[in-house]
Amino acid sequence: MKLSREAGLGIVVAVLFVAVAGGWAWFFMGRSGTIETTEAVVEDTAATGAVRDTEPKNSNGVSALAGLQCDNWNRRPIAAMYASDFQARPTSGFSKADMVFELPVTPNIITRFMAVYQCNDAGDMGSLRSSRHDFLQVARSIDAVYVHWGGSHFALDKIKEGIIENLNCNNDGGKSAENYCYRRAQIGKMRSEDTGYMEFAKVLQAIKDTGYRTTNEFSGYPHAPEAALADRGQGGTININYPGRMKVSFDYDRAKNAYLRTWDDEFDIDRNNSERLAPKNVAVLEVRVDDLEGQYVNLQFGDPWYDSIETGPAHYFMNGKTMKGTWYKSKSAVDSKLYFYDEAGKEISFVPGQTWVSAFDPMKGAPGKSVFEYLAR
Repeated sequence: MKLSREAGLGIVVAVLFVAVAGGWAWFFMGRSGTIETTEAVVEDTAATGAVRDTEPKNSNGVSALAGLQCDNWNRRPIAAMYASDFQARPTSGFSKADMVFELPVTPNIITRFMAVYQCNDAGDMGSLRSSRHDFLQVARSIDAVYVHWGGSHFALDKIKEGIIENLNCNNDGGKSAENYCYRRAQIGKMRSEDTGYMEFAKVLQAIKDTGYRTTNEFSGYPHAPEAALADRGQGGTININYPGRMKVSFDYDRAKNAYLRTWDDEFDIDRNNSERLAPKNVAVLEVRVDDLEGQYVNLQFGDPWYDSIETGPAHYFMNGKTMKGTWYKSKSAVDSKLYFYDEAGKEISFVPGQTWVSAFDPMKGAPGKSVFEYLAR
């Protein structure tokens, strides 16, 4: 039977729809196996140079991560690991970060942070904590020197292989930085493991003494001027219901054009200056979290060691508005760029200023609640 051109096109569209829907259904419902189509995506992006993406996204004088004009616009990024444990709160240094990555690190979805600095000096940095392997590839993707206090054996094994230039306050893998770090006196509910700190000036000195490159080679993320007040949306509240005391929310402030962060029902502030954390952009990524060993998990986040998944749904918030899209990180190389795309496949242009990236698994959250919800005004 000969099909008309219109009928044939309809069949093709239907097949494509089923394929895409089946792929996302596998992500949410199936918890094993591999995605057969991802290698073609990797080959395509590799052919166009998009895996590493060497074309600068911002002009000279503008930082690669925050999209701001600053004296240190060409400084190599510095990525530091932070605790999220409630005993260590409030943390020190987040208000000065260009980007913050918040990822689950245990089967019960305790999170950990990686704050990234380029434009600003953080001042006192802490509580510094140990590395997890999923952060290594993110730090490599933005060309950062990686600061941490020890690590899981999964992370330390990779660090000992020399996959990233690092500074380790615990002296158990990579470059020792114990002489540049310090333990502060316990304050309030702090435990001994919450007392690890490092002054940002000491980080710069350690990088210089170690002989690491100090200039940036990361292409960066594109930025566009923030919307005028009249053009901003009304915004709303972003809730990420990590279990227990990990839960967070961001409330949009239209006048400031920023998202005010609340942590376990308390305003999240920087211990250094008492400023409330208020990123200009929030990116919420859906990432599958698999148990790996004991207290350790693996995020299907495009790493070249354990992952079969390298893309997933994403939700972006800026200028009081929300948009959906996808994240993508090729698992073909540890230093491949982490991309943020809109629904049309175009790279997101962020508002200049801090970007906060939070990842969650839709299948793992507080009992009886959606892990992620957005309450528009």
